[in-house]
Amino acid sequence: MALAACGPNMDEPQEVLGVLAQGCAGAGLGLFSALDQRSRFALDAIVDARHKARELILAHYPAEARGDALARLGRESQVESGAQLFAERCVGACRAQLCDKVGALVSSEGAGDLTRVRTVRGGEYLMARTREGRYGIVYETDALSRERGRAFAELSLIKANTSVYAKQKELR
Repeated sequence: MALAACGPNMDEPQEVLGVLAQGCAGAGLGLFSALDQRSRFALDAIVDARHKARELILAHYPAEARGDALARLGRESQVESGAQLFAERCVGACRAQLCDKVGALVSSEGAGDLTRVRTVRGGEYLMARTREGRYGIVYETDALSRERGRAFAELSLIKANTSVYAKQKELR
């Protein structure tokens, strides 16, 4: 609990820029904490759904069906967290877009829960603010939301398949 008080105050856009700058200096995992809540939660949910699907496939699918089913899950079923998934995905142009112009806050203008900030290096970032007041950089919110929906729909299908495989096994 005491350590939480030592962390950055994500209730201020300039603190988010500081976290982003620190993440840019590192291997990429640190960038995750600068993202807005919707993106972070979606990435975590995608990984969670894929892990659950992987466990079901390993436990209940017949050996001849496992390989293809696991391959369709993709890398998301093998990473440890949404942060790791983001770090693996956000390379090259993605990382450049986030990092190349990060710097000190020059200006901000907001409407509702969204704030557009500009940096001394010419960067422009859209930030979303939660009800609790935490800011984060908006990152592919709609695409991640759709991907999360697909991951859970596929998990539901895999659960249904485990029932079918169990019934087939009973008939043998």
